[in-house]
Amino acid sequence: MFAIRRRALPGTPAALAFTALVLTAGVVTAPAAYAAPTSTKMVCATLDQTTTELGPTNASLYLPKFDPALGTLLSVDITDVQIEVISSTTLTNTGSNPSRFRFTSVLDWTLSLPGGDLTGDQVQLLSTGVSPISLAPGASLPLGPTDALSPLTVPSITGAAMADYVGAGEEFMAGFNTFTATAFTGGGGNVANPQQTTAGGKICVIYTYEPAIPPQIAVTKSVSPTTIPATGGSAAYTIVVSNPGTVDTTISSLDDTMVTTFPDTCHVGTVLPAGGSCTISYAVLLPPAPAGSTAPNTVTVVGRAGALTTDAALASATVTYLAASTNSSSSTTSSSSTTTTTTTTTITTTTASSSTTTSSDDLPATGADSVPALWLGGGLVGFGLLLVLFGRRRRA
Repeated sequence: MFAIRRRALPGTPAALAFTALVLTAGVVTAPAAYAAPTSTKMVCATLDQTTTELGPTNASLYLPKFDPALGTLLSVDITDVQIEVISSTTLTNTGSNPSRFRFTSVLDWTLSLPGGDLTGDQVQLLSTGVSPISLAPGASLPLGPTDALSPLTVPSITGAAMADYVGAGEEFMAGFNTFTATAFTGGGGNVANPQQTTAGGKICVIYTYEPAIPPQIAVTKSVSPTTIPATGGSAAYTIVVSNPGTVDTTISSLDDTMVTTFPDTCHVGTVLPAGGSCTISYAVLLPPAPAGSTAPNTVTVVGRAGALTTDAALASATVTYLAASTNSSSSTTSSSSTTTTTTTTTITTTTASSSTTTSSDDLPATGADSVPALWLGGGLVGFGLLLVLFGRRRRA
């Protein structure tokens, strides 16, 4: 039994007539609906411009693996893969004679994934052209900066290879690797080439999967009895938590207005099979309250199945305190009494609605009070006459 104490408000009637308790019960079911038979999830990572050469120590990106709680993985697509290279140099003839040469600079790169390395297209960085050029002693020739993009197409990953991309809360590594090459044709080794090259990249992964069937949860709440006095009383509540869905659903949150402790058979952590339910029953002593006030009682439930959760389901039962009934036709006890004295007669009549007292002093004179004396006098006279007659007959 759970008791709640509340200070009674003044003016509460001492005698009350009660009508039926007002009960409001509601059910909210929260299915996590989905429309398409397949869904996708896309995540991307970006590498800022970094001085080459790029490698595992400075160009590794980490992307989240697919969470199997979302459903069944169908394919993995590595998309939007590209590398951006920025390069510049200044060619200087350090010799004492004119230098005639041809210069080119290229960048090769690869992308490392769990299944192995993929090679991107070679990037042309800097070049003096097809024909040789000539630099005087001490002369310089700036080249660049050039800004080149090189995309990479990665085949879709399916079958057993997808295992490298599955794991709740885990990541996989994608790494960029670069290899810059410069070439001089001619120049006699007297041309300096202080080249600066940076590279950055981007990669996205798209998971295509069949979503897991979403969980569902519902709840109802009722109360009995349906009447309580405004002076307070006990109310027994019944909560039924159910799973109208097709997958097992775990109660992940359960909150009630009146109580915080629930039975072992129906509490946070209880697993409801598809179509199953559990019940909570408890009684509460409701305190006195003014007529017309209410005692609302709401329960809120949330369920989950794997990584999927339902919306909150709510149900309420509200007790309304009703005022006393004043009924003029209701039965009351009536009584009457008559008291007589030698001088007055009092008749008192009491009913549920009025009282009347009447005295003989208020009645008109009728002579009714002299009738006994007349009868008595007449009898004495008659008796005397009989005695006289009887005496005369004896003398004769």
